[in-house]
Amino acid sequence: MSAQKTTWHFLDSKESLVQEFSKELKLSPLTCRLLIQRGIQSLDEARDYLNPSLRSLPSPFLLQDMEKAVQRIERALLTQEMICVYGDYDVDGTTGASLLFQFFKNIGATVYYYIPHRIREGYGLNPGILEKLKAQDTKLVITCDCGTANHEEIRLIQSEGMDVIITDHHQIQSGHPPAYAFLNHQRLDCKYPQKTLSGVGVAFHLVMATRLHLRETGYFKDRQEPDIKDYLDLVALGTITDMVPIQGVNRILIANGLKVLNHCKRVGLRALMEKAGILNTEITSQSVGFGIGPRINAGGRIDHAQIIVELLTTEDESRACELAEFLEKKNKERRNIQERIFREACQFIALSFTVRDEVSMSLRGEQSSPWQSNLDSVLGFITDKCIVVGSHLWHPGVIGIVASKLVEKYYRPAVVVAFLEDGMGKGSCRSIAGFDLTQALLSCREHLEQCGGHAAAAGLSVRKEKFLDFAHCFHTAVEQRTNKQSFIPRLTLDAEADLECMTEEFVREIKYLEPFGVSNPEPVFASRNLKISTSKIVGEKHLKLFVKSKTKVREAIAFNKADVAQTLSESVDLAYVPELHEWRGITSVQLRVKDLQT
Repeated sequence: MSAQKTTWHFLDSKESLVQEFSKELKLSPLTCRLLIQRGIQSLDEARDYLNPSLRSLPSPFLLQDMEKAVQRIERALLTQEMICVYGDYDVDGTTGASLLFQFFKNIGATVYYYIPHRIREGYGLNPGILEKLKAQDTKLVITCDCGTANHEEIRLIQSEGMDVIITDHHQIQSGHPPAYAFLNHQRLDCKYPQKTLSGVGVAFHLVMATRLHLRETGYFKDRQEPDIKDYLDLVALGTITDMVPIQGVNRILIANGLKVLNHCKRVGLRALMEKAGILNTEITSQSVGFGIGPRINAGGRIDHAQIIVELLTTEDESRACELAEFLEKKNKERRNIQERIFREACQFIALSFTVRDEVSMSLRGEQSSPWQSNLDSVLGFITDKCIVVGSHLWHPGVIGIVASKLVEKYYRPAVVVAFLEDGMGKGSCRSIAGFDLTQALLSCREHLEQCGGHAAAAGLSVRKEKFLDFAHCFHTAVEQRTNKQSFIPRLTLDAEADLECMTEEFVREIKYLEPFGVSNPEPVFASRNLKISTSKIVGEKHLKLFVKSKTKVREAIAFNKADVAQTLSESVDLAYVPELHEWRGITSVQLRVKDLQT
């Protein structure tokens, strides 16, 4: 089983609007086309988009329960009640917990933080936390990036005389939790205009509202008022890595947060940037996503995410360097574990289809029967519609990455499960375009202990004895919600362009559209019938080309596409992202290849 040839889909734009934008904004027509294709339909919208200002943020008090939350926090401050900041173990949760902990500490609160262990305690609030909260004489618990589904745990905590304020962004599946205050823009009664904030984004709104409330009540009359811009580096970091749409409020927060990151004063982040090789370079959403994010995530995936909050909040440079070195080692360990699991999953998938071939089952685009087996350590259920695999030898901390890589390779919804010693399986799911995982998982709920997440990425818990029943049900859910076209990868391109258009000036101009990410993708262009001057394999996995049009020669790099070197002909059609590449003091335009077709 392999993904079919990618189809190219070109976006449209209204030519009259392109010319109007170009004249008024003093930008090239091609750049203006990119703006329009990202939903910008007026000059005012375009100017706001190109100049994302914090002044444009909606009032944080539009979040339902915000007034209750800040008044309860004020009471905790004035009476010196112990506050526990309880965050999730991923980047979104740990950056949010770091933000809240540091802010409360800076305004004089009695506060500590707690991050659950991914494997031993799992996601969200858990019953085992109660005794730890009581031991600290905690009176107020504030969550970040979790809590929406923890109804029973919240009742238990509050029955012991503690109040819980939830800050979360996950979908609400079973009514509102019985918390003192529930801050989640997914609430139907919430008037906040944007419904795609990250967990750290919601936490930042609590910080904004708390500072404003305390300012109005005179709290800062005799003490330093914190500058909330200082926390935007954490907001950008968590929001980028959580893969929420970079539109509206999220775009404003990330754009301004990247400015803070590019003049980073946080010693822990500086130490981590040095390990990633990006210190003293321009920090973009890409360098956050591929440089900083994986190293932070490695702490929660392979070890304990408590160290992430320590890294992000410490002022001790020696300790920061020690923690950064530890995370670097954990990231390498994570990468090795991830590659092994991915290799084993792919071998299992290949073997499943080999077995089918041996019994003459058709794999030529026709629907074939599922194949399931418990071969060696891997338990699997493979169909032409989905991939469901699991093993008791797989690490639960990296299965989400493996699921993403399986979708990238096979372009099928994928579920990867790691079984623990007690027979409980922790699963991560990743989807293809147009297929909503959460709805599919809800239809399989009778076979699951827990499930939740987003349309494109979700998690679940399943007992080993129910694994195959779930897999059958999941296959049915995929089958009912897809058609043949669903499994053909599509690459969305902004425009077909001559190579002559890809100048240094143009590449610098499209940087005005940054930060790039979900719902604000990097501009992708296509150039056809390019002559291949030279080609070679670099770093074993990558293909480097020099391609030529009428008058221009450009270097192109195709990551992880060394296997296509043998199929190249004299010319090629390229889909690519143009970038500025500096080597030995010389800047040139390089094409980062997204797809190539001969």
